[in-house]
Amino acid sequence: MANFNYCLIVWHFIGKTLTSRLEKLNYRALKITFRDYTSSYEELQIKANVPSLQLGRIRAMAVEVFKAINGQSPMYIQEMFEKKDNKYNFRGKYNLKIPTVHKSLTGRNSFRYQGAVLWNKLPQHFKETNDLRVFRRLIKTWCGAACACIAGKEVY
Repeated sequence: MANFNYCLIVWHFIGKTLTSRLEKLNYRALKITFRDYTSSYEELQIKANVPSLQLGRIRAMAVEVFKAINGQSPMYIQEMFEKKDNKYNFRGKYNLKIPTVHKSLTGRNSFRYQGAVLWNKLPQHFKETNDLRVFRRLIKTWCGAACACIAGKEVY
């Protein structure tokens, strides 16, 4: 499992086919680990208390965006994200500006773009915290919405 969790953000943009292969490999590893060859992938994930690899990558991306917004990342990562200015007190008070992309495939599948989209989809109370430990605890409870990345459309 540790190999699947190394450089999660880099693995996130590998595409739908390779993402599917990684999930299948993880499923086989869980079957061997538990010596359970009849349960579904979801049942084995619950038994192991682990999310899907894709959800894990998305949660890691959310943590990196949190650190960037709160000044806990290197400057070059902090500069990727810009807070959205709201003149009024709307619900989107803590949202980020979605960067303009010129090429749909490469631009939309960048950390800068996907990180901002993901951050804006998080529940408001997640974005209001300033403590990394609290945010990590909260993000572990989040199961996602609809994914708009190259890897699939099922998680955030």
